[in-house]
Amino acid sequence: MNSFKQIINDLNIIVEKMYKVPAHKLLQMIYDQLQLFKSVAMLDNPEVAEAKLDFLIAKVEELAYFSVNDLFEYFSFLYDNPSIDIEYSKSSAKGLNSTKLMTMHKSKGLEFPICYYAGLDKKFNYSENKSFFVFDKEYGLITKSFDNGFKDTIYHILLKRKNYQSYVSERIRLFYVALTRAKEKMILVTNVSKWKNTNLIYNNLGYLDVGIRRKFSSYTDVLSSIPSLSSWFQNIDIKYESIQPDSQIALSNKFEPVSYLKFNFDAFCKEEYHFSKNSISLYSKAEKEAMHFGTMLHEALEHFDFKNVDASLSNLPVFLQDKLKPLLISFPFQNIEEAEIYQEYEFYDETIDTTQSGIIDLMLVYKSKVYLIDYKLKNTDESAYLIQLNGYADYIRKITKKPVDTYLYSLLTNELICLKED
Repeated sequence: MNSFKQIINDLNIIVEKMYKVPAHKLLQMIYDQLQLFKSVAMLDNPEVAEAKLDFLIAKVEELAYFSVNDLFEYFSFLYDNPSIDIEYSKSSAKGLNSTKLMTMHKSKGLEFPICYYAGLDKKFNYSENKSFFVFDKEYGLITKSFDNGFKDTIYHILLKRKNYQSYVSERIRLFYVALTRAKEKMILVTNVSKWKNTNLIYNNLGYLDVGIRRKFSSYTDVLSSIPSLSSWFQNIDIKYESIQPDSQIALSNKFEPVSYLKFNFDAFCKEEYHFSKNSISLYSKAEKEAMHFGTMLHEALEHFDFKNVDASLSNLPVFLQDKLKPLLISFPFQNIEEAEIYQEYEFYDETIDTTQSGIIDLMLVYKSKVYLIDYKLKNTDESAYLIQLNGYADYIRKITKKPVDTYLYSLLTNELICLKED
């Protein structure tokens, strides 16, 4: 009874403040009030659970428009859909100049600009259930028949077919997870000569015939069932230098001493800059609705095909079309067919004494100039934005060797404001 009263008391304290603080602060309050870290300490791997709790707070804090109600809706969605597999994990350091090797399972929750997929020709590691007695919800208890020795029955054949089909479906889902880890480019390394030239048959719903899917034994088989992939082929001639097993390399017993120079370096802290404007505020209902609309417009711009404006506009609701049209006829877009377009361009720049990073909403690269456009809700006159865009411009100017103009676009007022021209 005392425990129940304590829970009620804790919840009352949280409810009293839940609309007075930002979502990530509320989450921290829940952690503290319910003593989650104390409970986590009794688990088998407490450091893993602690890292996930910390990561969840950091992720909520990154989402500028994530309200307390959004947080509750998110948790409700997870509880209502227990089949969804969600793994919280931190991605690798963005600036680390290295290649990550991992399995498809380990890649869950991570993202990388470029992903290579090797070993696709390897056969699936499927093993049959060879138990004498097997129980299945559909076929019941299955046992072997006896005729001069134990033999499988028709039920064994049906069960093997069913189990393998389920196994292949799980492999395909896992492959989908792995493919979606690539943010910019995926490179599938496979031996095209091993592709099966199967006559593809589809059912009345447009799905590949189950008889074909049941014969998949590798990821190469899965890829060979997608006709459009043939246009992606790029042949690579790989030459191997073989080493004869009986070849011997004569080793010298003479060793020369190694000379080295000793240096004394003064330690210093590297400055780190992340170009973004952060704020913590409480919003009215009208402001929240405006922010929700701004988020919708921002998402539409993220996926907008600026080289195919008419088709892209036709896929949007009319009220979003009306908002975007003034932007599309503004000065930076007048010769858009000549520009290289980068949307949500993430950069990371590391020098000897500084580290800089940021995400550019839209970058239009022309022959003689670059336009950087950052989307904001309304307050396009704040000085913090000027610092942010100047940081973007400095980096782009360095890598393109071109003059850079910076703009702020207000999602709510449809104003495109030039902050600085080179």
